Amino acid sequence: MQILLGAFIAIGLIVKSFLFVGGEPVLVHYALNGFIVGIAGIAYFSAGGGRLLASPVALALGFALFWSLVSALFSPISLNIVAAATFAVVSVGSLIFFPALCLRVGVEPWRLLTYILGATVPLTALLWLVDPALVTDPESGRFSGVLVSVAVACNIYFFVCVFAFRGALLASSRGMSMVYGFTSLVSLVFLYLTKTRSSLAECLVCIILMMIFSPMKRGAKMVSMGVAGLLLMFVALSGLAASTGVVPLDDELESFRLGDSQLTDSRTGNWEFGIERIIRAPLFGEGLLTKQTQGGTRGVDFAGETSYDPLYDPHSLILSFGVQAGIPFMIAMTALIVLILARFVSTFGVQRSLESPEFVIASVHFAVMIFAGGDLTTLGNIIDKIFWILLGTVALKTELARAYGVPRGGLLSGSTPGDHIFRAASPRPLPTKV
Repeated sequence: MQILLGAFIAIGLIVKSFLFVGGEPVLVHYALNGFIVGIAGIAYFSAGGGRLLASPVALALGFALFWSLVSALFSPISLNIVAAATFAVVSVGSLIFFPALCLRVGVEPWRLLTYILGATVPLTALLWLVDPALVTDPESGRFSGVLVSVAVACNIYFFVCVFAFRGALLASSRGMSMVYGFTSLVSLVFLYLTKTRSSLAECLVCIILMMIFSPMKRGAKMVSMGVAGLLLMFVALSGLAASTGVVPLDDELESFRLGDSQLTDSRTGNWEFGIERIIRAPLFGEGLLTKQTQGGTRGVDFAGETSYDPLYDPHSLILSFGVQAGIPFMIAMTALIVLILARFVSTFGVQRSLESPEFVIASVHFAVMIFAGGDLTTLGNIIDKIFWILLGTVALKTELARAYGVPRGGLLSGSTPGDHIFRAASPRPLPTKV
């Protein structure tokens, strides 16, 4: 089962690697995803199933899936029906099946993600040594590492950095803490080289929150402070290099698109165009494949390397929902995410919620996606899978806590909200009532 769960992530990572710069095998990728989710569904129901989503959350998810299908039926692009089906597969598989099966095999989802995604760090370093041209995105000229593009690389290195940092805080030995800490630091360097403002900002926010609120194993505090010191040194040296002219400040700002009014100009046009399109089609939107069909005006181009058109990407998660399937879909999807996060805080409280890596990463990433963009509706996007898995873990731990109870004496040393319940509930049948 762990191999099955790992394959769900590993396959998505492989097809988004530099091996498929000319275009990924979409049909094979989707077929494998569907097959794995199908097997996971069978395993889930064979283990007793259970209602792991609260009624309001389940209602929001059900309505979102239903409305995406209705939107597809009203779209002139028939492939939107297939897109609605694959959206159901990735959301249900990642939000419900994946966290529940991790519970059954007794492994924390974030740890499994750390092991698989962490492989990109040594592979990137090795590829860089072999040929530096291979770690550069040919389209943008920015660092992409072992991944197919900067858009994928910045998110993967962000996740690796914060997951590994979390691992350093909880490592049982100083040696493992140093391994995790070094992986986190190298990932941050790779993330910086992608020159992606939003991912770098959310990474630093997550690390700061984890340092402030996360419990630490013996010796981990020293390592985390060392990593933090290295980060501060890195920032200080960067500032010194820019101020002394070793690295031209204007050039560095330009590389991050921070010169003059670039910070707002690079997104304002996309946001305005997105709002215009929502106003034109407020009820059913343009279909889930709007970014691949130029707003539903042409079919998907299977002959080219990609059908994605950045002009038709609102670069805002909320606006993307509205453009794809109308205002009802936008409300349902937003409510789904907010309800899951809010119920977690309601169950554990603010301070204890901030001890949870899944909650911190999901919350910060959601906030960033509102302004930087995202989908959460595509079966082939590994970033979508990871976010759904984190969100599903938050939802699962909330319902387990409400079903089995939260201990009055607080958390065990080194644990985070839901971790002790997650471990204690693993040999039990999944709860049928919440």
